[in-house]
Amino acid sequence: MPTRNIVLTDHQSDFVNRMVEGGQYQNASEVLRDALRRMERDEEEWERVRGGVLEGLAQAERGETVDGEEAGRRIIREVFGAE
Repeated sequence: MPTRNIVLTDHQSDFVNRMVEGGQYQNASEVLRDALRRMERDEEEWERVRGGVLEGLAQAERGETVDGEEAGRRIIREVFGAE
């Protein structure tokens, strides 16, 4: 595994130490790897949401919209399988 040297603020270092001392992680590397995995997951989720918003805007520009009542019916149908 590659090794990196990083600089943490006192606050960040204290947090990492608390995570290790609390038993959630065995060492600082585990804390930082988990943090990076979570950041990566958050970034992927953000890109998924962003893509949905952009698709919605494109649909609106094409005139593919419905009124609020119809949108409500569609949501209920999709979530609950009934009107």
